[in-house]
Amino acid sequence: MEKEKVYKQSPIAVACYVIAAALLIYAFYTGGNTVSQIKEYYGGYGISATPKEYVTYVLQAVIDPLIRAIMVFMGGYILTAVRKLDPKNYVEKKDNMSNASVIEAKVEDVKEDLAEVKEKVADKIDDAKEEIQEEAQEVKEKVAAKKSAAKTKAKNTGKKAKAKAEEVKEEVADKVEEVKTEVEEEVEKASE
Repeated sequence: MEKEKVYKQSPIAVACYVIAAALLIYAFYTGGNTVSQIKEYYGGYGISATPKEYVTYVLQAVIDPLIRAIMVFMGGYILTAVRKLDPKNYVEKKDNMSNASVIEAKVEDVKEDLAEVKEKVADKIDDAKEEIQEEAQEVKEKVAAKKSAAKTKAKNTGKKAKAKAEEVKEEVADKVEEVKTEVEEEVEKASE
């Protein structure tokens, strides 16, 4: 079974592509800068430039970096094409894929770590729930104790109030009896 081989990119070719991209960006910057300079120059005299002048000056400013960008890109492309002809510039796919197996192993490690963290978080949540339930039970017990104390106090207050009412009732009955006796005595004295 023949192993599949993959082309190994040259760092010089990659550098050529990056430099070509930078030169292309510079060409666009130069063109925009030239347009603003033309507007400023002609605006200083109160007139506007013709499209022909814009095209002429912009092409003069942009053509040099644009040609250099194309040349550097073509250099990288030709270097890549020539290197692809040499079998030494190819590596077996297995070597490239060994990184994938390392990545897969790390992903598995991360999954295991994540599972452990999830378990710890679940344990912490369960512990917190238990603590909250215990505290809630304590609060309920305290509330129940205070309610029963309040009921007892209310009963005691009610008993005291009843006893006081009975005392007042007896005193009123005694006074009524005294007044009744006095009235009867007065009536007897008045009838004699």
